[in-house]
Amino acid sequence: MRIPTEALAALSRLKHAQAPPSLTDQAVVAPYRDIASAISRTTVRLTVTTGQTSQLGPMPSRKGASAQVALTAASTICGWVEATENRYAGWPDYSWEYSWHNHLDTCWNGSTVTQLNSAYVYVNHIQTGWNYRGEVSSSVGSAGGWQLQDFKQSQMEFCVLKYGCIEGMYPSAQIIQYGNGTNAISRRTTG
Repeated sequence: MRIPTEALAALSRLKHAQAPPSLTDQAVVAPYRDIASAISRTTVRLTVTTGQTSQLGPMPSRKGASAQVALTAASTICGWVEATENRYAGWPDYSWEYSWHNHLDTCWNGSTVTQLNSAYVYVNHIQTGWNYRGEVSSSVGSAGGWQLQDFKQSQMEFCVLKYGCIEGMYPSAQIIQYGNGTNAISRRTTG
């Protein structure tokens, strides 16, 4: 199916608009609602949630170990952090399109990230037309140092039956977990 020049021009204006389209443009792009909703200006919000999963007491000293070792043994705390990228559509419905999550679960003792329990990506709240295509980049550090870095990037595509896949997004987030229990999150989205 070929899109008329007038509709292509209106779709182009819609893609770059800072405000909702004019009534004339809305009428012109109405038959191409799937395309219009995919290309209109969207909002992406990054949220961060954390939780503690367990706290272990001081590490037991071994028989024959010095008293100093027993005194300096640290408590180990385990917890998780999750960076969530929520994408909201632009015109015509301003709806929630998908939520992409980078989840990291670790343990730390105040100075060292002692254990990596899990690091994974999942997607939920997927609106019709959006498809999760999997991870395109993943890098997870190892435990045993002051910090552990986890970077994940995935591919999301918006596909319309008549036209095929017309938009691709690449949500990503880097989580850095520190040995004192704090973390830092950054994101980069391309598409």
